[in-house]
Amino acid sequence: MTDFLKPNITAEETVTALTKYIGFFKTLRSRGFRLAYHEPNYLSPTFTTVAGIAFSILAEQLWINTLFHPPPRSHHRHHLHHNTRAYKAIETVGEFM
Repeated sequence: MTDFLKPNITAEETVTALTKYIGFFKTLRSRGFRLAYHEPNYLSPTFTTVAGIAFSILAEQLWINTLFHPPPRSHHRHHLHHNTRAYKAIETVGEFM
């Protein structure tokens, strides 16, 4: 990981690091993941500014795999009973992405 808080970070280091991060998140999206929620880490808030844009170094993120589908109800019925609400919540989030 690039230390964006390093006092003498060069423009080249910044561009290289941001390109890698963007590529990572594009890969997640291409595999069905969608960012469902994010916020700064309030327990250890750390912000920096790159090219005039302030952003949180440490952030909480929740990614949902919208390509995931629960197994058919006929299999493992007793396990799905406990997870049905979770699956419905994930499907609802997926509809908004």
